[in-house]
Amino acid sequence: MLPNDREAEEFIRRQIERLPPRIAARMARLRQASPLLRLPLGILLVLGGLAWFLPVVGFWMLPLGFVLLADQLPIARRLLAGAAMAFARCLRRGGREKGS
Repeated sequence: MLPNDREAEEFIRRQIERLPPRIAARMARLRQASPLLRLPLGILLVLGGLAWFLPVVGFWMLPLGFVLLADQLPIARRLLAGAAMAFARCLRRGGREKGS
C-alpha cells in the first residue's frame, strides 16, 4: 500500500535529516529551487547514477535524482516513499532474524 502525500513527504524529510549536515542543507535548498532547475537536474542525476561504473559519477546520484524528481511528481513521491519504507522494513526484519 502506498503512503499518502503527507506520509511520503514526512518520510523523505526524515531521510534527508539523516544525511550529513552539509548535504542535507544542499538537498533542502534544491527541493525549494525552481521546478525548471529540479526537473533537469533530477533527470541528469538519475542518468549519472545509471552510469555508476564510470569514474566520476556513481550510484549515489540515483537516489538524489529520484528525490528531486519526486518533488515534481506526486505519484513519484508516493512510489519512492513506499519503496523506501518497504526496503527499511525488510532491513529491520532481516536484522531481527539474524539476531535470533
